[in-house]
Amino acid sequence: LTKNHLRKITQNYVNEIMTCAPGVTILPKNETEVQDQKAAELHQSVWADIKDRQELDEKVPLWADDFVSLGEVAVKVLWNPTEGAVIGYNPMTGPDGGPVVDQMGQPVPDESAPVYSGQIEYERIFGFNLLRSPQAKSMQESPYLIVRKMVEIEDLKAQFPDQANKLDEGGPDTYTVFNGANGTYSNTKGQTMLREFYFKPSTNYPKGFFFLTTGNAKLAEGELPEGIFPIVYEQMDEIKTSARGRSVIKQLR
Repeated sequence: LTKNHLRKITQNYVNEIMTCAPGVTILPKNETEVQDQKAAELHQSVWADIKDRQELDEKVPLWADDFVSLGEVAVKVLWNPTEGAVIGYNPMTGPDGGPVVDQMGQPVPDESAPVYSGQIEYERIFGFNLLRSPQAKSMQESPYLIVRKMVEIEDLKAQFPDQANKLDEGGPDTYTVFNGANGTYSNTKGQTMLREFYFKPSTNYPKGFFFLTTGNAKLAEGELPEGIFPIVYEQMDEIKTSARGRSVIKQLR
C-alpha cells in the first residue's frame, strides 16, 4: 500500500509538471521587425528538428520523473561527432602510415572508418552518479562536476585507440554492481569506471575544461567547446545542510 500510494503521488507531481510546462516556442524580440520574425522562424524550425531527432517528447517525462522521484535531474548536452548520418570515409593508410591512392592519384576511402555528420546528444545523468567539489555548498557553486558511469572496455579502446594498452594495465577486471530493480548485487566483467570531469569557465579556465579518465589512463582532455558548460542540473527540494536535492518521497515516508 505504501509503495503504490507513493508512486501515485509522485506520478501526480510529474503529470502536473508536464501539464503546466508542455514546451517552449521562439518569438521575435521585436514583432514589427521582419528580420526578427525570420530569425524566430528559423530558430523555431531548428528547435523542432532537434525535438524530432532527439525524441525529446519521450525524454522530458523521464527527466521530470527523476526530478520528483530522485529529487535531482541532470542532463549532459554535447555535440557528438560520431553520431548522425555517414557523410564519407577517412582515407585508407598503408603499412608505412601514408595514404593509399588509386590509379588516378585519389585517396582510397576506408569503409571501416566512416565520417559522421554529428548531432546533439542528450545524456540522462542520475543524481547518484553526479559528484561535486567537497567544499561546495551547492551544486551550482561547485567549480566542477564529475559524471561517473560503467562502460565497456572494448568501446573505450575503439574510441581511444592510443590509450588501448593503458586500459588493459592494472585495475580490477570485475566490478560488483548493485541492481536497484531487485535489490541484488551482481558481478560484471569487461567494464570499467569512467569519470568525466567538467570544469566551469573561470579565471583558471576561461573557456572551461574537461578530461576523461579511468583508474589507469587519462583518455582525453581540452577546453569546453565554445566555452559552454554541458551539464544542466536542477533540484526539487533544497536541504539547508546539504548541497544535494531531496525528493518529496523523503517527506512522504
